[in-house]
Amino acid sequence: MDDSKWILEVAGDLQVPLFFGALFLFALLEVRFPRRRGVAQRRLRWPANIGMTGLNVLALGLVPVSFITAASWAQAESIGLFHQGSVPAVLLVVGTLLARGFISTVTHWLNHAVPWLWRIHRVHHLDTELDVSTTVRFHPLEIFVGPIIGIPIVVALGLSPWVLAIYEL
Repeated sequence: MDDSKWILEVAGDLQVPLFFGALFLFALLEVRFPRRRGVAQRRLRWPANIGMTGLNVLALGLVPVSFITAASWAQAESIGLFHQGSVPAVLLVVGTLLARGFISTVTHWLNHAVPWLWRIHRVHHLDTELDVSTTVRFHPLEIFVGPIIGIPIVVALGLSPWVLAIYEL
């Protein structure tokens, strides 16, 4: 089995433990070495923010197609710019990472610029403090907005599924 297939196989199993492990680690570091002094209101805010994370994990299970699934399909069908010839591995990795970053940037910009998206996204910005828990404070509908914007780009460019899996980890 080559490395790219192995990455795709283990990424799904690793994503949740790595995510919550990193969240827990950064939360501990933040409590131990706060950047700001004063009342952080963690007892009030963290249960709600972590609860929203739980809802988002459940919502993620309802998304019918992920970026990785779309990229795997495009690869199997030889659809997309990167599948129209022999592309050096370095270009495939760098191109996929840049494109994925672009998708995140455009999606975030649209969340601020489009009024109905802002009404969903502002849940993230309404947190009364800024800390590690704010990074997981999102309205569950945002889980569905990202793929609508990003999947056409993933397919059109023929992004690498295994590089996307690493990005998601």
